[in-house]
Amino acid sequence: MKNRLLILFVLTLSANIAFAQRSYIVINGVSATQLTNQSLTTNSVSQGLKVIPKGTYAYFSVKGVDTAGHTEKAVTSVTYKLITAPAGSVAALINYGTNSVMFLADSTGKYQITASITTSVGTNTDTATLYASTYLGVGNFDGVAGTGLRCMGCHSSVQGTTASMSAIFSKWSSSMHATSFKNKINDSTMTGHFGAYCYKCHTTGSDHDIVVNNNGFDDRASAAGWTATTLNPSKWDTLKSKYSSLVNMATIGCESCHGAGSSHSTTSADRKGSIQITLSDAVCDKCHDSAPRYPEPDQFRTSLHAATVWSSSFAKNNTTTTYNLDACIRCHDGNGFVAFTKGLAKDFSAYKLKDHIGITCATCHDQHGNSNLHQLRTPPTGSDTLANGVTYNGLGGLGNICMNCHKARKNNVTMLATTISSTWGPHHTSQTDELLGENAAIMYGDSAYANGSHKDILADACVTCHMSATVDTSDHANFDKVGGHSWHMRNDATNFQNVKVCQGCHPIDSFDTFLAGADYDGNGKIEPVQTEVKGLLKQVALLLPHTGPDTALVINWSAIKTSSDSIRLKKAWWNYQLVVNDGSYGIHNMAFTVDVLQRTIKALGGFTDVKDAKSVPTKYKLDQNYPNPFNPSTTIKFSVPQSGIVRVKIYDASGNLIKELFNQYVQQGNFSAVWNGTDNRGNKVASGIYIYKMESQNYTMSKKMILMK
Repeated sequence: MKNRLLILFVLTLSANIAFAQRSYIVINGVSATQLTNQSLTTNSVSQGLKVIPKGTYAYFSVKGVDTAGHTEKAVTSVTYKLITAPAGSVAALINYGTNSVMFLADSTGKYQITASITTSVGTNTDTATLYASTYLGVGNFDGVAGTGLRCMGCHSSVQGTTASMSAIFSKWSSSMHATSFKNKINDSTMTGHFGAYCYKCHTTGSDHDIVVNNNGFDDRASAAGWTATTLNPSKWDTLKSKYSSLVNMATIGCESCHGAGSSHSTTSADRKGSIQITLSDAVCDKCHDSAPRYPEPDQFRTSLHAATVWSSSFAKNNTTTTYNLDACIRCHDGNGFVAFTKGLAKDFSAYKLKDHIGITCATCHDQHGNSNLHQLRTPPTGSDTLANGVTYNGLGGLGNICMNCHKARKNNVTMLATTISSTWGPHHTSQTDELLGENAAIMYGDSAYANGSHKDILADACVTCHMSATVDTSDHANFDKVGGHSWHMRNDATNFQNVKVCQGCHPIDSFDTFLAGADYDGNGKIEPVQTEVKGLLKQVALLLPHTGPDTALVINWSAIKTSSDSIRLKKAWWNYQLVVNDGSYGIHNMAFTVDVLQRTIKALGGFTDVKDAKSVPTKYKLDQNYPNPFNPSTTIKFSVPQSGIVRVKIYDASGNLIKELFNQYVQQGNFSAVWNGTDNRGNKVASGIYIYKMESQNYTMSKKMILMK
């Protein structure tokens, strides 16, 4: 009896594990480029929608997730079955790739497949439903109502949708999507460049590229006898007057993105499910993923935006329309960002990994159209504000949309009052704070930090530099991985660096030759800006509680938390993270970055050798070196009453420059520098009389010293 109970318990537990698992079927988008990459010969693209044109292929794979549905798990095996098909269909599953199948939807109606999925945490069976439909047309385009069923035939009057659909239709009808075909057939200069091959992307329902009759534009045009072999300014008027039945298909209409609508137009129980709204980039890739002419999807796939980040902490109910910087969903999910731009309260609390849409084309671009350049979405009024309350009032031009997410999520002042943890800090994207020179914790003095001019001279902020075209267009090794929608400034694989936009102000050919204006990190040599900043960061890290060798320092946040000097260390830890999370290492705002790090180092008792942090000098002063005469080294002390660049140089008795000993932007204070009797190349110099000279914007002083061996 006990054994039977044990067996029953085990079986029950196994069943619970099996059915708690939330692995699921994915309907895959497959563009023309991806057909080639995957060696598929179907000639049938897919937008990854659950609604497809009759006569085209649908592609499926599976994804494994944990019991809660939030963490991906590797799929070890899967078995598919086609369990439902319309009457007369002979569709059959065909294996392709790893754990993937496809079938040809040869009849209109509903198809269902199941997948029995096994992962490391159990098994699960999921069902996917897909509809094959024919096209109806948008309706009311360019003043032509159209005949029969069509999208706006219903959605201009259906209760509850009138206002929103009318507004969407109004925006769309003047957008590039809507007017592209009309404009191109009217343009006589397009003859030879725009023809039937282009219709698949510029009309609704034209074959792409598998040949099938599904009531799309090409099918209707063929039946009506319309062709556009010669393009001219009257071509659209002729089509409109003589072939009016084509007008509502001669556009990139509703069905181009939401799926063919004949199944949706029925009164069956499947009506609501047989249309789809999604921000998936596969919808756009159908036409835009066509390298090399349209490289944007290839570029995007190399970007960090494409590396979807998901956490169960994103699944929350955003009960307000503000979507503050603590609302992760605002920036980590396409639906969240669109809701933020529209000022919509939305409940994401039930979100799982399968619901998550990352940053895609439609996240930033309103596919229905608007008055903005490139149809970029417009963030809500008042969102141009940093976490510390500073408002930048629309600064950034086209890059303003990037700035909505690429900024610290916390205010340094209020954060300092909170308990430190492993996630304490400004968060991982502080680029806007750096660009504007804001939100650093004030250390050593109470004056504002220095600031650079990029925020004033880069009209489109992030876009000006990160999306500028590359100069290397000879092949696509760099063209797809630098600039454009990759947003990268360099290709690490080839070390190609996109500095063309920088060259308007800086005489450089790479970031490696972008030398700093001074030896900011005090190591005795002037290096590239990014190297100098990394040197400063290393010094901050060494002065903070840390573990590991100098080459792989790890800040010990627990030690900062328990330190009796916690506030000072927390400020330094904040500033360190602000610069590291920015990722540009001084390029976005060199003056600010250097000032923040140097003053942080000063406050921690670092390399600038502040003699007495409480003693603020009121005038410039250059002390006599000590010892003097000296061998092998001597110390030179000096005082600076105001911020600015200070240089200390060593000359021989004939006035030849021997060594630039100190060259830094400093705040007011007392400093010292040590000369070890070497020149700028590190060679030992001979015994004799030398002159050391201190220079600043408002002060110059020289003194003599003797090196005696």
